[in-house]
Amino acid sequence: MSDRGLSALAEHAADAARVPLFDDLRDRAARRRRRRRTTTGVGALAGCVVVAVVAVTTLMPGSRTTGPAGHAPSPAPTATSGPSAGVAAPVTPHSPRYLRRHPVAMVNQPDAHIVEVSYADADHATAWWEVCSAGMSDGGCPFVVTWTSDGWATSRARVVRGKFAVYSLADGSAVVWKFEPGSFVIEPDGSTRPITLAPSPTTEAPGGSLVNLASEGGRRPAGMFDARSATVYPPATATQTHCLYDDQWDAAGRVWEYGTARCGPHSGPLTLAWSDDHGGTWSTRTFGKSQILGLAVADHRTAVLLGGLGGSHAVDALDITSDGGSTWQHVRLSRSLPVPLSIATTANGQLFLVSGGALLAANGSWTSLHHVQGLPPYVFQVRATNDVLAVSGGHQSQIDVSTDRGRTWHTVSPRP
Repeated sequence: MSDRGLSALAEHAADAARVPLFDDLRDRAARRRRRRRTTTGVGALAGCVVVAVVAVTTLMPGSRTTGPAGHAPSPAPTATSGPSAGVAAPVTPHSPRYLRRHPVAMVNQPDAHIVEVSYADADHATAWWEVCSAGMSDGGCPFVVTWTSDGWATSRARVVRGKFAVYSLADGSAVVWKFEPGSFVIEPDGSTRPITLAPSPTTEAPGGSLVNLASEGGRRPAGMFDARSATVYPPATATQTHCLYDDQWDAAGRVWEYGTARCGPHSGPLTLAWSDDHGGTWSTRTFGKSQILGLAVADHRTAVLLGGLGGSHAVDALDITSDGGSTWQHVRLSRSLPVPLSIATTANGQLFLVSGGALLAANGSWTSLHHVQGLPPYVFQVRATNDVLAVSGGHQSQIDVSTDRGRTWHTVSPRP
């Protein structure tokens, strides 16, 4: 037999060596009783391969819950002490072929890391993972979505092709937004429904079933998602910000966005624009030689993060308005900050930034920033929904959550 054939047999045998579930043993016995003849020699070996393939196919899930109810593998062992207490330990690596068929095993690979996390509330959350195990680089690193409706006590997993963003909804569903056709909603039971792209913007502000989706780097804006109809509406953009870098709404129904008049190397300076009538008319503001490096929108306050003076790529000032853009306060920071990787505001008006691998919090008036203590190093993302605050890091398999405005934190692991 060729080396390729031997390798294939070894891979099938390794998959078949896993402890089967009771239903699989019962089905396998029934198939044996129905078999009319016994094969020998080479025929017997071929029969074993067929049984192994059937067993693997029977065990192959699209998404699973953990625990006996979902017939899923037992949870990975957890540490009982130290900084990783309560966090599931990665399992032994499997073959790339096996991992692509088993999203739970894929997320539990040692190199699986969280790219993005979304919280609807303290219980409903969604995470997006990237996995680059050995042998997977040929087709790009696979992506997996994990989601929970009980605060990560249990979670489900699903493989998703292509890069995307995730948004968690309070009904337990998860939005997988690809900035293009092919996006879908994962329902709490694991079923999916496609997302429809509307031709024109909506005239309603976020709230209820409407969720504001973030844009991706200016070239692929998101807009507004209606959970009832699974429809995404494009953002209402001003002509000065046609190439969007961010668009958000405040509690007064005012839309804020910044971008350029057109995309490309000669797009011109970034401009801030806002509208009080759902995009019917717009006000704009430019900031001289300063570059816009971020936008923070809370219910009754908006801040534009400014920097780039002298060719530097750092934030050195904030322009803040608390009256919908009528007046502005220019605040010079005591020291420059690296461009934030993530910005979040809470329902009560707190501002958080991830800069230089650390989480920074602003004071009540957003005029100064301080480091948030008690978190692991190399924080990459902060998310805030209502008063639930969550941070995650690149190659960490955990999320730190605060429900008391950042005063105390507890660690959860979204690994199934």
